[in-house]
Amino acid sequence: MGIGLELGRGAPTGPIRIVQPIAGSPAERFGLQPGDDIHEIDGIDISQMSLADGVRVMRGAAGTTMHLRIQRGKDARTMEFSIPRERIRVMSVKARSFVQERVVYARISQFRDDTARQFLDAFVNERATGSAAPRKLILDLRGNQGGLLDAIMAVGSLLVPPGTVFSHETDRYGKSPRRVPDSAALASGVDPEISRELRSIPLSVLVNEKTASGAELLAQTLYEVRDARTVGTASFGDDIIQQWMALPSGMRLRLTTATLTSASDWSWRARGVRIEETARDSSPLEYGVLELDRMLAEELRR
Repeated sequence: MGIGLELGRGAPTGPIRIVQPIAGSPAERFGLQPGDDIHEIDGIDISQMSLADGVRVMRGAAGTTMHLRIQRGKDARTMEFSIPRERIRVMSVKARSFVQERVVYARISQFRDDTARQFLDAFVNERATGSAAPRKLILDLRGNQGGLLDAIMAVGSLLVPPGTVFSHETDRYGKSPRRVPDSAALASGVDPEISRELRSIPLSVLVNEKTASGAELLAQTLYEVRDARTVGTASFGDDIIQQWMALPSGMRLRLTTATLTSASDWSWRARGVRIEETARDSSPLEYGVLELDRMLAEELRR
């Protein structure tokens, strides 16, 4: 149990920095912000602890209260928060609407079983905040290292027509195309106009050197099939499919079972996806924060 934080640290010691409060979590509700530095947890100085040990200090039973002393900004005074621990549901999609620019922004941090539904719900909710239909969707895959291939295909089913060749998989039996499934069940209860809009709205896809594997597949295929504008730095260049196998000893073995290529059978191995415009990456602490995220700010102007 915890309060719902993505955490990081740029040095072996020092305060632990908040990368992002998880959407809907106690941390977000109580006002913690990206870039806040945590100095103490329940009166314990964590500056000499490893990040893993600091995370362990944060854990506790649901209903108990975590007391934090944080610093916001280099010259700001410290602030104190008392936040109840809860069971946290990890959200893999975060979205916001830029009404003035008529743009919906959606960041997918990883691909999980429910990512496609989260993405669809987020788009529907953010679209409703504007009086006019959005002119563009910005899909942020920076830092996304992939996840479940079926989840990636499910997101793809919302953005391209069913039956479209989405990828090719090569295993020991040969190469075979994989087509986009029908999203009718996933989009059940959603206005059909929304589904049509998602498959036709102009797309920009943001990537960086930590965009890998299935996230690269999605970016490259959208570039090919939807003429998406790909923006950022060279992606990681990982094209393998892996599975975990449980062993009798209790250990797990990770097996590489296949390799991926895009809809047009193009490989991004070791070179990354095709980039239409190179753009300097922002700090992960700043993704989606308009005042600081240079790549997003530039794309909103287009």
